[in-house]
Amino acid sequence: MRDRRALAILAGISLAALALRVWVVLVVATREPTGGDPLYYSVQANLLADGHGFAEPFAWLERGEFTPSAIHPPGFTVWLSIASLLGFESIAAHKVMSAIAGAAAVFVIGLVARRVAGWRAGLPAAAIAAVHPNLWIVDGALMPESLFALGIALVLLAALHASSSSSTSVRLVVMLGLAIGLTALVRSEALLLAVLLGGWIAWRARSLAPAVVTVVVAVAVVAPWTIRNLVRFDSPVLLSANGDEVLRNANCDATWGGRLLGFWSLDCYVPEPSAGMDEAERAAFWRGEGLAYVRDHARRLPVVAGARLGRVWGVYRPRQTVELSTVEGRSRSAAEAGQLAYYALLVPAAFGAWSLRRRVLLWPFATTAILVTAVTVYAYGVIRFRMPAEVALVVLAGVGLSRARR
Repeated sequence: MRDRRALAILAGISLAALALRVWVVLVVATREPTGGDPLYYSVQANLLADGHGFAEPFAWLERGEFTPSAIHPPGFTVWLSIASLLGFESIAAHKVMSAIAGAAAVFVIGLVARRVAGWRAGLPAAAIAAVHPNLWIVDGALMPESLFALGIALVLLAALHASSSSSTSVRLVVMLGLAIGLTALVRSEALLLAVLLGGWIAWRARSLAPAVVTVVVAVAVVAPWTIRNLVRFDSPVLLSANGDEVLRNANCDATWGGRLLGFWSLDCYVPEPSAGMDEAERAAFWRGEGLAYVRDHARRLPVVAGARLGRVWGVYRPRQTVELSTVEGRSRSAAEAGQLAYYALLVPAAFGAWSLRRRVLLWPFATTAILVTAVTVYAYGVIRFRMPAEVALVVLAGVGLSRARR
């Protein structure tokens, strides 16, 4: 009876979270993108629903051409295409789909906190997730982090279940690998979790089998997309070409010093030598240019990496980082509120982490920080990349509040 009542409350919190998010995307964040990733995802979702596959949206908008694209993994496009298949092809409809993913993440976050500290932590964690600006602000910007947050929450829940038994269940480990693979189809860096969490479960079970199963299942999930890319493009693209474009935009004099230290800049752009290159060939060219700059300025890499990490964790030029995040379509006031909420959650989250220190349950949450750190050092410092850690932060804050109340 207690569980059913708590689940009903959790469902109510999630519905309230959905209402808030839908209100934000339909009333507040009404600006429609004119380019960049949000327009890419929206147009590609419509093209996918119309039977054109994962086509490059801007080539279709500018020249009416249907050319294959792998700039981004397919997960967020597939999610948005559900609305397109139902006849809702507008930017607003796709933002509502993003809001639905965000509300589902609230529900799963409640289950994750309940798994480690009971309903006294699960319901507060869900309530925090429902209103935390950094979790709903991405819906209005139409970025994949809303679906990524849901994926990260599912991965944490699967990892905690898979590690809870003294004799680790193969079925639970398979579910963990499946969750990681699906999340990697939203943002490719999630594949790193297969090693970090599979290895942790293997250590607890004192057997290498869970790690092997987790990695194999995760790789099997993303394999069809990788095979498609290998067939369609002359140069190899495993999950996305966007990471190579990042190497171009984040490594030049403008981002290795001065005002934009640790961020990205269009001043880094290096035009490809041939207009006839496909996406994979351009990606290989940009990767070479970016890595060449890094090698030539390797002595300064620790400073740049430190600035990137300082930006993502909110300790280096935080006000400027908030201002720069508006380039992605974020409201300045919402971005500021999100940064303040992040700082406010650090104290109860730290208390929650301290309370779990003897139960060997901190590692799944620590992997989110490792993931954020790795991506940021590779790319650049921006609040959006902190999403996996924001999910863990909310869960630990719920645990901390429950412990403080007791």
